[in-house]
Amino acid sequence: MPEPANSLGAGDFDADGHWDLVAAAASGHGLYLLRGDGHGAFAAARSVELPGRVTALVTGEINRADGLTDIIVAVAAESGPKLLAFEGPEGALRSKPEEFSFLVRRPRWRWASWMMIIRWTCL
Repeated sequence: MPEPANSLGAGDFDADGHWDLVAAAASGHGLYLLRGDGHGAFAAARSVELPGRVTALVTGEINRADGLTDIIVAVAAESGPKLLAFEGPEGALRSKPEEFSFLVRRPRWRWASWMMIIRWTCL
């Protein structure tokens, strides 16, 4: 792998019946699939480009019990934070991910709010 990984998941991600590994590096822009051969060895890592910097990775069953492990990746994209759900009947990484965007708003403090905080801390 081109960079050290700090997130790792295991499961059948390509629907071939063998356990695989998926890895990601914090602040990296890709996932790495290491396909298992069913005998304890893994193929060279194949890179899957992501639309932003990886912030979290989790694997498991997310929407239906199909026997295939799904992948959820959180990324910090240019347009804002996104959650990518990789899942499908041909394997998690054989289909385009479903994207969920989040609107992040900064709190807007009004003068009255600051005055209440100042008054409370001065008592």
